[in-house]
Amino acid sequence: MGNPGREYLRRLKEVQRKKGGEKLTQEEIDMLFKSLKEKDSIKRNPRLGCLIATLGTLLFWATIYKVLINTIIQ
Repeated sequence: MGNPGREYLRRLKEVQRKKGGEKLTQEEIDMLFKSLKEKDSIKRNPRLGCLIATLGTLLFWATIYKVLINTIIQ
């Protein structure tokens, strides 16, 4: 769906236009934000992020090690 913040502002302006340009109450803003947050929620997997970070770190340091060893041997 894109950027959730941008989508929230677009919906907020749309609701304000429907109300004739009146300011929304804090309760209406909270309801709109809650409905958007529930609909577009992203399921996060911290184990996957940890795995990717660990593999990236290992790959980086293995490359550095290989470059250093190759320059020392030659």
